[in-house]
Amino acid sequence: MIQARQNGHLPVRIGYYLFITAVILAALFSLKQVAGALLVSLILSFLLSPVVSFAENRGIPRVVVVLSIYLIVVALLLLAVIFLGPILSDEAMRLAGDLPEYERQLETILRDLRVSLTERIPGLDLPDLYLYVKERLISSGGFDLGSILSRLSGLFSIIMILVIIPIITFFFIVDGHLIQKALLRLVPNRYFEMCVLLVNRTGLAVQNYIRGQLIDSLYVGVMTTIGMGVIGLPYFMVIGIFAGLGNFIPYLGPVIGFIPAFFVTLLTPGWFTGANILLIAGIFIVVQLTESAFIYPIAVGKSVNLHPLIVILGITIGGRLAGIIGMLVVIPLISIVKVVIETASSYLRSYRII
Repeated sequence: MIQARQNGHLPVRIGYYLFITAVILAALFSLKQVAGALLVSLILSFLLSPVVSFAENRGIPRVVVVLSIYLIVVALLLLAVIFLGPILSDEAMRLAGDLPEYERQLETILRDLRVSLTERIPGLDLPDLYLYVKERLISSGGFDLGSILSRLSGLFSIIMILVIIPIITFFFIVDGHLIQKALLRLVPNRYFEMCVLLVNRTGLAVQNYIRGQLIDSLYVGVMTTIGMGVIGLPYFMVIGIFAGLGNFIPYLGPVIGFIPAFFVTLLTPGWFTGANILLIAGIFIVVQLTESAFIYPIAVGKSVNLHPLIVILGITIGGRLAGIIGMLVVIPLISIVKVVIETASSYLRSYRII
């Protein structure tokens, strides 16, 4: 009798969960303008939650811990501005002064390339590559009123997102456990234990991945900056920042970091020699080898135990669907799906449902 009653209520339960899912999807769709801010805030809350939980277990209120972390971050940013700001400012001023020379170098390279190609391939009719590139840059960066207003609007949106990220992160950390409990109340008692374990495992996997990637990328950025600075390559700090940020994308990180170094070498008078290219490539290779052999296994370890083919295919699909953002988030998403499938399969087998 009880079984028949439960089967009779099955359509009601399915409709209920479909309604809840539709409401959540509608809310996410309406928030697509701030989806980036929500994602960054969620990542920051994952990173900071272990620290907050550790302090809370020792009797310190969550709000006090979060505010203390914010004050420490602000102090570190001020120190970075004080010590690194002048170096970055000097490099920016130097870049502004060198831009005309870089433009002349680029013009010479592109026009020499056109002459070389037309000589080697008879009948090949190439346009002036320099003028073509210049026209494309001008057309994409016009200075009409509409484009200026669009850029100002975009800048205002970026400022607003930077302002709301700390606010959203604060509430995620302070009230995140309450949100989690509210969502778990919607789960039937039969699957409650499985869902709790699922939430804990996915949270731990994401935390370990993000923390490991930050340590890994920081190492690559710092060592690349030091290496470029030792050999005296211009804009070595900018190149190091590119290398560190590019390292967030597996397998493509070294290429992303090497591209700006190559172009600086190409356009800086006296630097474009075979010996310099080999020296710069050697620095990148040494940094990547030490990172792969020592830093990555310790920092990331087995938090993302995925086959390289899955990683490559995931990055390709993520890049096609969402560009750079897709390439950055696809590996954590695949890891979450993997944890969900493994945990759910184990419990559903134990319940003899599958």
